[in-house]
Amino acid sequence: MENVLRVFYCVIDPNMPEGEENKLLNALPAHRAGKASRYKFREDRLLSVCSWHLLRFAVKETFGIDAFVETIEANGAGKPNFPAFPGVYFNISHCRMAAACAAGNAPCGADIEAPRKADLRAAKRFMTDEQYAGLLNLTDGAERDKYFTRAWTEYESVYKSGLKDGYQTVFFRVGDYYLSICSENLAMGLQPEKICIKE
Repeated sequence: MENVLRVFYCVIDPNMPEGEENKLLNALPAHRAGKASRYKFREDRLLSVCSWHLLRFAVKETFGIDAFVETIEANGAGKPNFPAFPGVYFNISHCRMAAACAAGNAPCGADIEAPRKADLRAAKRFMTDEQYAGLLNLTDGAERDKYFTRAWTEYESVYKSGLKDGYQTVFFRVGDYYLSICSENLAMGLQPEKICIKE
């Protein structure tokens, strides 16, 4: 079977009109809408609502599956999946006002982040020795922050994929955000597709 992997992302408008937000919220399955409604802060609610719509779009475009109709459960490793479609994999990531979703026929992981300040203690824990040395060699603070954020998204995408070996990662700069994808066989020419979430 041919390897299938698509990546979608969206930037969420913090000034989305309340009426549009409510339409998106009401379009969610009841249990998801209830969960999203409980968020205290609007930004968190928007991220939750838009992330689920992004998942719906991604799996519908890639496999023709409606994520709002199908049951999603956690597997033994805690990763969400569609029990009725064991060969369909997905992973959602979000950060402040952006979300990404990878959908494919092999385990995959995605991580999207806004640039973040380099944290040397955290870097020492997750970076390889080579990556950490590269970080320390950077003297410009902004370059160090970019390097750190890129390495962090790569690390997170691998972790979220659940893959221990035989994986590949690819990194993208999408607008103001850093996006990394991990899977077993990344297709040449893979490009994230930007979508606009609206009802």
